[in-house]
Parts: sequence; C-alpha cells; structure tokens
Amino acid sequence: MSVTLVHIPFDEQPGASVAINTANTNRSAQVVGGSFGTDGGHANLHIEAGGYARVSGSALFSLENSFTFTGWVKADATGSPTNTYLMLRFAGTDRIVTAVLGSAMTSWTLLKIEQLINGADGSISISLNGSVVQSGDYPAGWGTPVGMALYNDDVTTATGNVRWSEVLVESEVLVRPQLIGPVSFEMLTTQQPTPAVLGNSVAYSLNGLPFEQFEIYVDESLGVMDALEPKPRPTADWANEHGEAVDLSTTLFMPREITLKCWIDTVNPAQLMSRWRTFTAELYKSQTQRLQINVFDEPALVYDVYSPKGTVFNKAWRKGRMVSTFDLLLREPDPVKRVLSFVGPGTVTLTISSDNALQLHWGDGLHDSDVYGSSKEVSHTYTGTGTYYIIIAGLIEEITSLTSNATMVWPLL
Repeated sequence: MSVTLVHIPFDEQPGASVAINTANTNRSAQVVGGSFGTDGGHANLHIEAGGYARVSGSALFSLENSFTFTGWVKADATGSPTNTYLMLRFAGTDRIVTAVLGSAMTSWTLLKIEQLINGADGSISISLNGSVVQSGDYPAGWGTPVGMALYNDDVTTATGNVRWSEVLVESEVLVRPQLIGPVSFEMLTTQQPTPAVLGNSVAYSLNGLPFEQFEIYVDESLGVMDALEPKPRPTADWANEHGEAVDLSTTLFMPREITLKCWIDTVNPAQLMSRWRTFTAELYKSQTQRLQINVFDEPALVYDVYSPKGTVFNKAWRKGRMVSTFDLLLREPDPVKRVLSFVGPGTVTLTISSDNALQLHWGDGLHDSDVYGSSKEVSHTYTGTGTYYIIIAGLIEEITSLTSNATMVWPLL
C-alpha cells in the first residue's frame, strides 16, 4: 500500500523562503528564485528563470519504485509556448524518453504522473485534467528512470517561469536522491513511448470537472457496481393457505445508492468551507448532475445523480493542517440504463421504439423526458469537442428497437 511522502500546498505567506511539506515537515523545500502568492484561486509558488525548490539530504521519493505524482501547474506565457513535454532520463548514453503532452499549460492544469514498476519492467501514464494524454511501457532493458523534467517549447529562457500548487506524491520507499524543481538540460535524441494500457488509474469527475479541481480526493467508492435492490413485490397473504401469493411477473429496482469516501486537506475551517461551497455549487445545480468514473482505459462509468443528504466532516489537525474525511452520498434516480458515446461537435440521432416513457440524459447537462412511441426520432447537437456519454434510462428491457449514429458502450449498466 502506498503512503503519502510529499504534500506541498505552496500556501505560505509572501516572502517565505521554505515550502512546507505537510507529509513530513523535516523534508520541506528551500525556495530560491521563487515567490508565494495566489493566482486564479490557487495558492502557489511562482518559480522564476533559474529558480528552484530543493530538498537537501536524501530523496523525497524514488524513481525506482511505483509512484503517483499530482500537482497543479501553470506556465508563464512568456515566449508564447505551444506544447509541453515530460522527459525521462535513464542510465546510459542517449537513453531519453520524451512524452508529448499536447498542451501549453498556460492556464491551471492538473498534472498526474503514474509510474508502475513490476520487477524489471516499467510503464508510465500521464493525465491532464483527468484525461490520459500519454501512456506506454519503458524500453526493455532500460530499467527505471534516473531523472525527470517537465519543459515546454518556449525557447526564450532555459528554466523556470512556472507556477506550482498542491503537489502530492504517493510512493512506497525512499531510495535515490532527486531534484525537485526546474532542471537545465540539453536536447538529446528522444524516443516516443509506445502506447500501452496501465492498470493503475481511477479518475472521478462531476459534470466533467475533476474532483481534484475542487481539492477533493476519493479513496473508495461504494455502490457503483453493486447489484440493485429490487422494489417490494405485491403480495397477498391468504389465511387458509400456506405461504403467500407473490407477483413475480416483472422485477423493478430501487434507486442506486452511491457512497464516495473522500478527503480534503485545508489550512483552516474557512478554507474548508470555501472549497466545499465551490463543489456544492456544482453538485446542487438544477436537475441531476453527471458523475463519471474513468477506470484504467476502460469505457467510462456514468451516473446522473443528486445528493439526498447532508455531509458530516470528520476533522483532524496535524502540524497546522486540517484534514477532513467525509462520505459523499449520492442517489441515481434512473438506475437501469443503456449508455452510448458520441464524439462532438456534431449532432447525434436516436431512433427508438418503446411503449414505455424513457429518460434521455445527454451528458452535457441537458435532458429529455417521456420519450416513447414507434420509431421515435430524437436528436441533440453538441457544440463542444470531446466524448459525450448518453444515458437512456427507464424500462430499457422493453425497448423493441434502437438505432443511432452513436456507439453503444454499455447495453446495461
């Protein structure tokens, strides 16, 4: 089981020279050429050209082991960068792997790097704002990385000019010293990673917004794949007969109950309530809200939910931080559904034959109710880019025909 080795919120007061590592204050980072402040609601450390945040002594974490690195990052727009790269250096000559991330990161971006080591084999997965942008196996025989650097194609400066916020590293053991911060380097021959599936990534989002954007992290989910509870069946109890008479003609189900076991790390009650209000402003909007769970590289699990109860925070104070755990209770009123996917922008069309009213949840916050009839045609236009998941809910087992230009993802979820 992994442990948290690094948690640096970068929320120190302006003028501070040390970035506190709340996971181990003895391993905090000395700041040179950087300044603390707030940008876009993110407490952050701005590192100037040539600056760095460094921990002296032994390493914070080892690149020889499996680890997960998450952090909010924003590059200065100096020089108009257009792309960002993650470079991994391995022992030996010209052993460099470079991952193209496809983003200039000139606005706040949630970066997640996951390395999985299994014996002599290794692989990496890189996500931006909850979406995997690169994944692959390390070249055979190269071992594990000895260095890692994030850089962009802004050639006006060698290092620095970046903001970091809420850096978290989870790993298992400490082995090799590492440098945390901008790194000067020479461009060497690079090798693009071969696409591969990594089985160690689970991402939660609400209406397309990663939970991490609200500084909320999910440890466990209950109810998302559990069998639904059947509704009570009509029965008759005759006094002069054994047992009971039960209507077993159709099995109907209760709403799906989902519990997400979450935690949030703050410095005081005011920050906790501020972050919680930002989250609930999204959760308590009109209609149901879209909960999406991306598990590895499998099709997304999607649920249109609402919150039926309040939330109780279990708070613990430690070294000036307040860590709160809580259960987020959600209910899916339409629990039996088919799920289709459609890549926007464009217009999706469904032709459905059903005698029972169906509910359509388009995945962009819009819904159609009471859709029924023979060869009933329904269309919906998406203006945004990306994959949209369409939910058809109701007595889907009694749909007699369904055709669409969308792709069937889950015939029953």
